[in-house]
Amino acid sequence: MYLNLVGHMAENLTMPEVPSGIPPTFDEALAHAQAHNPTVLADKAAVQAAQASITVTERGFLPSISAKASAQHDNYFNNNNQGGLRTNNTTLGLALTLPLDVSGAQQSQVRQAHDGYVKAQLKLGNDIWNAITNTTNAWENYQIAVETLKQIDVQVKAAKVAVDSMLL
Repeated sequence: MYLNLVGHMAENLTMPEVPSGIPPTFDEALAHAQAHNPTVLADKAAVQAAQASITVTERGFLPSISAKASAQHDNYFNNNNQGGLRTNNTTLGLALTLPLDVSGAQQSQVRQAHDGYVKAQLKLGNDIWNAITNTTNAWENYQIAVETLKQIDVQVKAAKVAVDSMLL
């Protein structure tokens, strides 16, 4: 059939090379998908951001402390550079703020931060599952293609033997 369509016999046929970058095992393909999938990576960053949001909002319930310090030294001399007034001032301050009445708004922000964290974790889990499912399907399709190519190679070799025997 090839001869009839093309006009000459096929020569120097070779099996195509396996594309580069394909992991050699299914487990490695799964590990690669989970480690490098852009959606999964974005979800992991979203989970970290949600954790940070919880920390920030919960700090509204904590006491805060602030410190202030200043020092001043002045020398005043009269016109003859004799005598004068010397002053030294030092000020230290410390303030402690205790939240005695936390508003409902603050509690609501903490709840929202926790909800955001849970949602981010659920999305991450769902997208990891999707990455695993897609990788599994791709791996199975790849294995089917490899086996199909092997079968076609056997068929080509058998057809070549048949053609060669007819030409003798």
